[in-house]
Amino acid sequence: MRLSLFSILVLFLLTFLGTYSCKNPYQQKCQEICGFYVSCVEKQFPNKADLSQKNFFQMECESGCLREQSFAMPCYEAEKTCVGFTRCLLDSGLMD
Repeated sequence: MRLSLFSILVLFLLTFLGTYSCKNPYQQKCQEICGFYVSCVEKQFPNKADLSQKNFFQMECESGCLREQSFAMPCYEAEKTCVGFTRCLLDSGLMD
């Protein structure tokens, strides 16, 4: 039985969407938190990092966020400014 190109594309799309929707909810939240954090760093240090460095920051932040959820998530929920978020992280004991 031959599958048409359209059938293969539909199958691929359904597989991809199924995998994406099964993503860990903590991972999704950490991606959101780290996107915010990277944007804060960009505001504080404009034009200092290229795209590969920003991607590296994002990946490392997500890794740390997943390990230290008890610090990052409450700060993100409580503080919606860059200064407040950073202060909360520093006061939380994360850096101890």
